[in-house]
Amino acid sequence: MDRHIFNLKFASKQMARNSSKSEKSHGSEKEKCKKAIRQGNMEIARIHAENAIRHKNQAITFLNMSVRLDSVASRVQYTATMQHASRSLEKVSRAMELALKSMNLEELCKVLDKFEQECLDLDVQTMTMDTSMMQASSFAPQDQIDRFMHQLADEAGLDINLEMPSTRASIPVQDSQEKDLDRRFGALRNK
Repeated sequence: MDRHIFNLKFASKQMARNSSKSEKSHGSEKEKCKKAIRQGNMEIARIHAENAIRHKNQAITFLNMSVRLDSVASRVQYTATMQHASRSLEKVSRAMELALKSMNLEELCKVLDKFEQECLDLDVQTMTMDTSMMQASSFAPQDQIDRFMHQLADEAGLDINLEMPSTRASIPVQDSQEKDLDRRFGALRNK
């Protein structure tokens, strides 16, 4: 199982490296496109623009695959940990059953202590794996993403307000829709 987890993580890193290479190729093609435009050679610029777009799409695809593989590796590791914990608890349960049948109190206390320790270990492993799974699959909040994109646009001297609707702009529309529905509901109630 560990070999499979290693292979998944290795493949994830390869995809991340391929994404990085495609991102560099995108930048290179973008610069070539700019150069061709400055020289007035639009046909060459179009070819470089097409290549830049293709490399950008490849970078995104590789990055998505990297994240997916990493998530699968985390899930496989989580499953393996849970299976190991289940086997340990099963062994302790059998030992408890034997100790109960023999009614040896000393042995029963030892088995109960071991059972409690296994349960604590399972809780710690579960918490650790749940935390890592949440981190692997969590996404940044939309407003944080929007702020970051606006910051990058400001640094580049671009205005993206026209291209990206603000979440604040959509709220009044919802409010007006709710007011309209309230008005219509009130009119129906008064009839």
